[in-house]
Amino acid sequence: MRALAAAGVVRPAPDERIRTAFLLCNDLSLVLLRRQIARSVGFDPLTRQGLGPWSAAVLDVYTSGVFAFPAAPQDAGPDERPAEEGRHP
Repeated sequence: MRALAAAGVVRPAPDERIRTAFLLCNDLSLVLLRRQIARSVGFDPLTRQGLGPWSAAVLDVYTSGVFAFPAAPQDAGPDERPAEEGRHP
């Protein structure tokens, strides 16, 4: 992971050991849960036919993430902004 971060392929992690363990869990779970995953998605992700769609989904999550963050209002004036926690208008 350090080499990938140095090459600019991945972001440096605050805790490299934890991130590496997390990624290992993701990969290992596919092997351990292969039958259950195949039943759930309708194909075996570890076959030649299943590797393409599975890899596309994994790459999408790793490159784009899964969370959507609503855009903050651009033109909100002082009276239109929500009150900060603990502060009353």
